[in-house]
Amino acid sequence: MKYRHLLSPLPVGNVTLKNRISSPDASLHLLQGPETFPADGYRAWVIQMAKSCAYMVMSPWSNPTQRTVGMADSVRMQNFDMDDPSVSNYFSKMCEDIHFYGSKILISAIPFRLPWPEGYNLDGQGGMFLPGQPLEPKQMLPADRMAELAENFVAWVTNYQTFGYDGVSLNIAMLIGKNHNHRTDEYGCDTPQNAARLPKLLFGAVKERLGRDFITEAYVYGMMDHIYDKEFMAAVVKELEDVVDIVSIKEKDAASNHPTGYQFRKGEHPCFEYAKAIRDTGADVFIGVNGGFQDPEELDGYIKNGNCDLIAMARGIFADPDYMEKCLSGRGEDIVPCVWCNKCHGTMTPPWVSFCSVNPKLGIDPVLLEAIPPETAPRKVAVVGGGPIGMRAALMAAERGHRVTLFEKTGYLGGQLYHSDFVSFKWPLRDYKDYLVRQIRKAGVEVRMNTEATPEMIEAEGFEAVIAATGARPNIPPFAQDENGALREGLMTCLDVFGNEDKLGRRVVIVGGSETGVETGMHLCEKGHEVTVLTRQFEIAHDASHLHAITMAIVTYDPDDYHEIIKCAWEKYPDFHAITDASTTAVTPTAVTYTDKEGLSHTIEADSVVICGGMRSNREEALAFFGSADRFFMTGDCEKVANLQNGNRSAMGKVAQL
Repeated sequence: MKYRHLLSPLPVGNVTLKNRISSPDASLHLLQGPETFPADGYRAWVIQMAKSCAYMVMSPWSNPTQRTVGMADSVRMQNFDMDDPSVSNYFSKMCEDIHFYGSKILISAIPFRLPWPEGYNLDGQGGMFLPGQPLEPKQMLPADRMAELAENFVAWVTNYQTFGYDGVSLNIAMLIGKNHNHRTDEYGCDTPQNAARLPKLLFGAVKERLGRDFITEAYVYGMMDHIYDKEFMAAVVKELEDVVDIVSIKEKDAASNHPTGYQFRKGEHPCFEYAKAIRDTGADVFIGVNGGFQDPEELDGYIKNGNCDLIAMARGIFADPDYMEKCLSGRGEDIVPCVWCNKCHGTMTPPWVSFCSVNPKLGIDPVLLEAIPPETAPRKVAVVGGGPIGMRAALMAAERGHRVTLFEKTGYLGGQLYHSDFVSFKWPLRDYKDYLVRQIRKAGVEVRMNTEATPEMIEAEGFEAVIAATGARPNIPPFAQDENGALREGLMTCLDVFGNEDKLGRRVVIVGGSETGVETGMHLCEKGHEVTVLTRQFEIAHDASHLHAITMAIVTYDPDDYHEIIKCAWEKYPDFHAITDASTTAVTPTAVTYTDKEGLSHTIEADSVVICGGMRSNREEALAFFGSADRFFMTGDCEKVANLQNGNRSAMGKVAQL
C-alpha cells in the first residue's frame, strides 16, 4: 500500500483513529448566516472534511457580542448558541455526520474562552480577552479557586460530550507562555512544573470524569523561544503525559500558522524541532504537527521516520475534497495542490462567500451542487486557450466524458501563470500550473500547441461545443501609449519582466501599485534591482487579501510584551520603495512624472520603467467563436478579468451546461 504510514490506524487510549490526518480548528468563515446552529452549508463542509480526517478540532464560536463588536471578519462568521436546547439536535446531527465516516470531533478550548469564575481570569492583566469584546477589568483567580475552574471546565466539556463530541483540545501555549501568564505563584510559568500545573488540573479532571475514551489534546506553538524555549515546553509536556493523549504543535505565529509562498518553502517545518524535543524527554504522548502540509508522500515519510505521529491539515483538504480517495488509490500526484493563498480563511471585502482558488466547489450551496446535471452524452468539445482556466475547463469536460481538444497559440501551457517559473515566492502557483499540465496529459485531452484556433477551424472540424478561454492582455494607460495605442517603445509591462530581468537597469520604477505590481517589484528586488512603486491609491497592494497574505507575511515581536507585530511581505526588501497617492501624468523609458495629493508635480529618474495598468479582457477574440459550434461559452478573464478562484468557478459552471 502506498502511503502506508500516513493511512495507518492509531490507537489512542481506548479509541482508534482511522489514519494519521487531523483537521485543526480552522473552519471557513462565511458558510452560513445568522443561524445559531450548524446549517446546511456548514454541515456539508464538515462532512467533506470528515471523509479525509481521523479527527477534527472545532471551536464553539459562541460570542454574544460578535455581531455588533466584531473584529476583522468575525461579524460574519458562524456564531453558535450551545446553550439553547432547541438547537442541540443540530450539533448531535453534525457529530453523527462525522462519526459516519469513522472520524472523531474535538471541541477547541482556548484560555480566554474557559469558564472562569465571574470576574476572574488567569493573571488579572487582561491577557485572556475574547476578540471582538470590550476588554473588561478582571482579577487574577486565586490559587485556592483553581479547583472551581476545573469543575466548571469539566461541566462545559461534558455538555459537548452529550452532543456526541469525542474529546477536547486545549491551547496550553497561552497558559505556559510569559506573554499571557504573568502569575508569580505556583501557577506561574517560572518552571515547567508550575507551568504544567493548571493544564494538568484541567485535563486530569476531564480524564477522571469522562474516562479514557474521551480524547485529550494539548496544542502549543513551536519556535516560540521569546516566550518559552523548546526544552521548557518539552518538560511541560512530560509533566502532562498521564492526562494528555496528543500534543499538537503549530508553527510559531499568525503568519507561519497560515503559510504562504511569501514566507514558506515546501518541506521546511520548524515545528519538528519542538517535536524532537518532546521525543527526547520520552514523554508518553502522540505528537501532531500543523502548518503547510499536503503532499502525501512527504507526510508519509514524516510518519515513517518518527518525526511525528499525526499531521494536521485544513487547506490541503479544502483544495481537494477527494484527498483521501486519491491517497487510498495511491494517486498522490493527482491531488490538486493548494496555492496557499489563504483566501479560504475569509475576506475583508464583499462578496461575503467562502471559496477556494483551486476548488470551485468549496462554499457553493449544496442545493446548487445537487442541481448540476449528471454527465450528458459525450460531445466533441474545443477549448480555446491553454491558460489555467482553459486547462481546468478542459479537464472538467474530460472528467464528464466529453472528447476534448485544447488549442494553445503559444509553445507553452499556463498562460499568465508563466511568471511562476521565475518568481521564488510563486512556487505554489508553479506547482498548480505543473499539476494542470500533468493532468491534461493524463486525461487524454488532445493538445494542439502553437496553434491559433479560428472560428472557421472549429466549424470545419465539427466541434459540437466551444469554450473560449482567451484570457486577457495588459491594459496600457494613455500616458504610456504610442500613436497606435500600443505600449511605447522602451517601456515594459509586468508580464514582459519575467525572463527578461537582466535587460532592466538597476533603478526600476513600476507605475501601478496593485498586488501584481508589488509582487513584480519584490521579484526584481530579489534580482538585485532597486524598485520604486507608484500608485494613485492610498496604499499599495490595495486589491490584495488582507488576511494572512501579502499584508500579513512577516511577524516580529515586541520585546517588552512579547506580542506580535505584523508586517507586509515587501518590508523585508531594503531596496523596495513605494509612493502612494501619486497620479502618473507622463512616462519615458527613463523617467516618470506624477502629481501628489496636494497637486504638486514630481519626476523620478529611472534606468527602466515598467507599466502595471491592470489587465484587459480579450472579449472580442472570444466572441468571434460564437456560432462556430452549437454550444458556445466564455470563461476566465475573457468573460471578466478576475482571479483564479472566479475563473475556476466560472469554468465549472460552463462545463456543467455542456
